[in-house]
Amino acid sequence: MERDLGLSQLRRRYVVGLVSMALGYLALHVVLHMQPMTIFGAVGLSIAAYPSTVLADSLISLGHTRTAMAAAMLFSFSLLGVGYLLIGQAIKRDEAVGPSGAGLVLGLFTIVALLSLTPAMLSGDVHSYTFYGRMAGIHGVNPLVALPSELSGDPHYTYVYWVDTASVYGPAWIWLSSVLTLLVNFFTDTHAVYVSSYKAVAIVGHLACIVIAGKIGERHGPARRRFYQVMIAVNPLLLIESSVSGHNDSLLLAFLLAAYLAHLRRRHLWVGLCLATAICIKMYALPFLGLYSVYLLVHHVRDKRELMAFFGSAISVTAALYATCWSGAETLWHWASGPSTARQINSIWTLVEHLSGSYDATHRAVALALVLVFAIVAVIMVIRGSDPFRAGCTFCFLQLMAACPWIWPWNFSLFVALAIVGTSAALRRSAIALSITGLMLYPSMMYDPAKAWLSIPIYGIPVLVYALTHLSKRRAEGVLAL
Repeated sequence: MERDLGLSQLRRRYVVGLVSMALGYLALHVVLHMQPMTIFGAVGLSIAAYPSTVLADSLISLGHTRTAMAAAMLFSFSLLGVGYLLIGQAIKRDEAVGPSGAGLVLGLFTIVALLSLTPAMLSGDVHSYTFYGRMAGIHGVNPLVALPSELSGDPHYTYVYWVDTASVYGPAWIWLSSVLTLLVNFFTDTHAVYVSSYKAVAIVGHLACIVIAGKIGERHGPARRRFYQVMIAVNPLLLIESSVSGHNDSLLLAFLLAAYLAHLRRRHLWVGLCLATAICIKMYALPFLGLYSVYLLVHHVRDKRELMAFFGSAISVTAALYATCWSGAETLWHWASGPSTARQINSIWTLVEHLSGSYDATHRAVALALVLVFAIVAVIMVIRGSDPFRAGCTFCFLQLMAACPWIWPWNFSLFVALAIVGTSAALRRSAIALSITGLMLYPSMMYDPAKAWLSIPIYGIPVLVYALTHLSKRRAEGVLAL
C-alpha cells in the first residue's frame, strides 16, 4: 500500500515535470521568434507565418529591450529547470515511472521540431561551420591556416563574425563540413539550408548520445538504462545547444560517450579510435586522452597488446586525419599562441586566459599554474585507481568553475553529458545543476554583459551541490536525490 502511494506521488511529480518542460520549451520557441533575438546574428529556417501571429506580436510589444528579452528567457529556462528536476527525481526513484520508448521518441521529436524551426539561435558558430566548409569544399583552401577574410567575395561571408580567425576545429570536422557543403551545394546555395543542415548534424549527434547512454546504463545496471537515456534526451542544455544553436559539441559528445562505453567493455582499441576522433573534431577532448594514457601505463603496463591497440589506434587516426590538411607547424598555431583575434574561444590557450579574465602575462601565468594543479589532481586520481573518465570529468568541473564567468554555456556540455552517465554521484548532481543554471548565462549576458557578478549564483549552485554531496554522510534528499 505504501509503495502504491509512493508510486502515485512519483507519477504526479513526473506529470508536473512533463507539463513544466512542455511549457518551458513552448515559451522558448516564442522567445526565439522575437525580433530582438537577432542581436545574436543568427537567422535560420523558420515557420514562415509564426512571427506574425497575435501571440508573438503581443509579446514583442512588451518591449524591445534587453531586459524584457532576458526576463522572457529566464522564465522559459526556469520552467525547463523545474521540469527537468522533477522528471529526473521520479525516474531515479522508481523505474516504473517514466516514458515508454515510443513516448520518448515522440516527445523528443516534438521538442526538436519546436527548437530547430526558429529564426534565431544563441550562437553564430554555425555560420563559421558553413564558411569553413565552403573554404575546403568549394574554394579548395585549408581553413586550418587560411582566414575567411581572404575570401570576402563569397556570398556567405557577410554571415561570419570570426572573419580573421582560422578554424579551431580539427580535421575530422573539416572533412564532415566539406562533404556537407558539397551535398548542400549540389541542390542549393541558400544559407538557411546550410544552417538547417548543421543543425541536423547536431541533432543526430544528440540522438547518438541517447542511444549510447542507454548502453552505458545497461553496464551500470538495468535500472540505470532509462534514467541515463531520459536525463540525456531531455537535458535542457544539451537539447538547446544542439537543436537551437547547432553546435558540433553534440557530435564530440557522441564519440566521448562511445569511448567511455568501450572503456567499460575493455575495448581499448575502440577507446583510442573514439578519443582520437573526438579530438579531431574539437580539442576539448585532449585531457581525456592524456588521462587514459596514464591509466593504461599505470594499471595495464604489462598488457602490451592492449597498450599497442590503444596508442596505435589513437596515433593512426590522428595522423591519417591531419595528413589530409597538414600545412606545417602553422596548422596547429592557433591551439597554442598568436593574438586573440586569430583564435576562437575553443583554443586551449584561450581557455587558460579565461581563468584569469585577463590577457596580462602575469595573470596568464597564474591561470596556467592553476590548470596544471587541476591536471595533477586528475592524474593522482587515476594513479590511485579512479576511473580515467571520472578523473577527466573532475578536471573539467574544476576548470569550468575556475573559469567563470568568461565562458559560454556550450562549454559545459562535455562535462554535463559524461558526468550524468558516470559513477560519481557528486559530479552527476553537479552536472544536472549546471545544465540548468548554466543556461542562465544567456539572459544574464543580455541583461548586462558587463556585470560578471551575475554569473556567481550560476556557478555557485553546482559547486554547493558538489560540496554537499561530498560532505553528507547519508543519502541526500530533495533536489540532490538524483
